[in-house]
Amino acid sequence: MEVSGRKLSIAMAEACMTVKELSKKAGITDQTLQNVLRERKKPSFATIGKIAHALGVPVTDIIKD
Repeated sequence: MEVSGRKLSIAMAEACMTVKELSKKAGITDQTLQNVLRERKKPSFATIGKIAHALGVPVTDIIKD
């Protein structure tokens, strides 16, 4: 399962959240979130879940089709 940087960016914009705000709420580092946004590293299932939960969206909203 891979996160779509584009879909994640859209979800962040809809939630009016910055990288710093989302990373804090998700309990991950800013650098980890930046890597996910830029699709540099494949995040763990737990990290994907934390990000989706912090945004209040289903995981399917931020993963690649």
